[in-house]
Order: sequence, then C-alpha cells, then structure tokens
Amino acid sequence: MKFRANSSENDNIDNLCYSYFNSNRDIPIGFKNNIQLTCQSLKNSYKPKTKFRQAIIYGMCIILLTSGVVYAKDIKNFVTKFFFGDSKSIQNAIDNDYILNSNMNYIESDNIKLKVSEVVMDDYILGINFSLQLDESLNKTSADISFKNILISDENKNILYCNEQSMFDEYCSNNHLDDTFGNFNSHYINSGLNYYSTISENYSEANCIYNFYSNGYPKSQKLYINIRNLMINDEELNCHWKIELNIPEKFYNREVSLYTPKESNHTDVIINNVSVYNTTSTVQIEAKLNSDYEDSYYKKLANNLREEGKSSQEITDIINAERKKNNYDESLSSPDLFEDVYIKNSNDEIFYQDFSLIEGNTMVINKENLSVKATFSFELTKYNMTDELYLHFIYNGQEFFIELVKK
Repeated sequence: MKFRANSSENDNIDNLCYSYFNSNRDIPIGFKNNIQLTCQSLKNSYKPKTKFRQAIIYGMCIILLTSGVVYAKDIKNFVTKFFFGDSKSIQNAIDNDYILNSNMNYIESDNIKLKVSEVVMDDYILGINFSLQLDESLNKTSADISFKNILISDENKNILYCNEQSMFDEYCSNNHLDDTFGNFNSHYINSGLNYYSTISENYSEANCIYNFYSNGYPKSQKLYINIRNLMINDEELNCHWKIELNIPEKFYNREVSLYTPKESNHTDVIINNVSVYNTTSTVQIEAKLNSDYEDSYYKKLANNLREEGKSSQEITDIINAERKKNNYDESLSSPDLFEDVYIKNSNDEIFYQDFSLIEGNTMVINKENLSVKATFSFELTKYNMTDELYLHFIYNGQEFFIELVKK
C-alpha cells in the first residue's frame, strides 16, 4: 500500500522522536497505556489484523508525541484538528456540524473539575473531548494527563469500552449481564483507543481527547461514562466522575448510503461493498491472486531494501525473517497489491485513503484459494458524495476505474 503523507511531515515526526528520546529516557505514560490496551485488544480479538505497516507506525508516532502535553492557546482548534489524528473525513463531518457541543456543567472530584465538551459518533468512531479544570496545588509543569479506568455504556446496557476488569465485573453484576471481560460480542464492543492531552499555558485547564474506534457502534441515545482516577504524569489522583450524555438525533438516526458497481464485468476483482457514512466511507474488494504473488512480494521488498542502502546480508536476513513470520500468518506483513487507490465524485473531487482510521484499512490473504480480501477507508463522507462515484486502483499491474451508482 502507498501511504500518502508528505516527506516534511514525516521528517518533523522523526525529528520530534529523536529530540524527545535524546533527552528523555522515560516513555510517556500515555504511550505505555496505549501499548497495554493494544496488546489486550489483540489478545482477545479474532478480527483480521491491520496490515498497513507505514500507517500504523505513523499513527503510533502521533500517539507517542501527543499523548503527552501539548500547549494549545486555542483548545477548540486543537480539538477539531486532532480528533482521530487529523483525519480529513472527520474534519469534513465536523465542518458540517456533525458534532455534539455539550453544554454540561463541570463535575468536581478531589478538587478537579471535569466535563465533556464535544462528541463525534458514527458506526466506526467515537471521539470525546474531556475538559478539565485543575487544582493549582498540582505540579503540572510537564503534564501527561489520562484516565486510569474508564467504562462507557449506553441506555441499552451496551458496553462500548472498558479497560479495567473489576469495573467491568461490577457493571455486569449491577446490570445482570453474564459477559466476560475480553470476550467481545454484539453488545460488548471491541473498541480500540488512542488519546491526546493538552494543557493551557498557565496549567489551570487541560483537555483529554479520547478517540475510540470499532467495527460497529450502536445507535445510542444516551452515553454513560464512568471514570475512576486521573493520571498526571506518573501520579495517580483519587477522582471519580459519572457522566450522563444525551446523544443528538443526528447521531442515533444516522444512515449509511450504499453503492454498487454499474457494471460487473471484472472476473478477477469483485467489489463486495461500498458504504458512505457521516464520518468516512469504506470499500470492500475481493480479488484473485497469482500463484507467484509471494515471490513477487519478496522481490519488491528486496528492491525497496536495496534502495534504502541495505547490504546483501541485511536484505537476506530481513526477507528470511519475513518468510518465517508469514508461515504463521494468513497474510503477508504489508503486501503491495493495491496501488494508487482513491475515489472520485461527479464533481471531480478526489478522496484518498484515510489512514487515520486504522480500523477500516485491512487486508487478509487466503493462501489456500489464492484470494485477497481488502477493506479501505476513504476521506469521502456523505457531505461530499454524489449519486455516481468512481473507484480507482491498480492491481497486479492492471488499472481499474469502476463506476459506482447509489442504490
């Protein structure tokens, strides 16, 4: 896959990473928390793995750099910019008022006040901006702020997220549910998470932006958020907040628009599903593989490594490690099968893949029947869709330009 990010952005991330670890030996607690949550999710999940390595590395750099403090003069601009890693599709939805601006009052616990300021919710994503007013006595000169334990549920007792087993067990007991922590199902959602924290220049106010993602959130009309204990750097504060949110109709009455190919005359490539949501769009493709696809992949990998200046021995070692790993995996680590993937609408606007939404970019290869199933997320939303769309990609050296019509 081609990861679309300009070189200056990647250079900035490299420089920030180098600058931080050149002078700091400790890993920010926010990054450690994300690693732990990701490992727990992978351990309990049987979903296909995300296979876009460059996008994941880029996303982890963003989490690393922004899970710590960010000094933001204009918190509002920061929030809209960093919901889901500066996703263009999320930003487009927010620009079209697909956002909840909460008017709730602050709730105080242990001299710290908390409220929810903004929410974005769709089938795939749930973004929440928490605003905090901090106690002046706290040492916050280098603040990495997060919540230690959090459980989010709705009016139908769906559990949208929980990161702590005792809190989960208590909720299930109180609501007569027989669910088991980590065993996900239709009403216990397998949510991933990344988050960012900001603090004002005078250290009196902060924001925690929590970005959750899954393969299907319910159409909830109320959200109940139970938070226990606040982490500021490595210090744990004994706080407890319970928040009830009324979700606006535009969230729970959301609808998906479906498209289908105008002509189905491609025997080697099948477009299974094209869906456009308020905050993103997804395309599912199934295609046949050539019998020599693995050899082609490793040849391309070797060429790429050679261009990077790797020695012959380094290239051999890397390829042998890849082959060994792929013997235990149903798919290649990062198969470069689809290239130049984008959607164009009738207004000649082009929408590329949105790698900020990791959940929607997956690829699984079936080695037995030589086929690949790929799911792509795009920057296109319902606010810029047209009745006809055009899907473009290159697969196995062949260019496809498929017209899609709205059902």
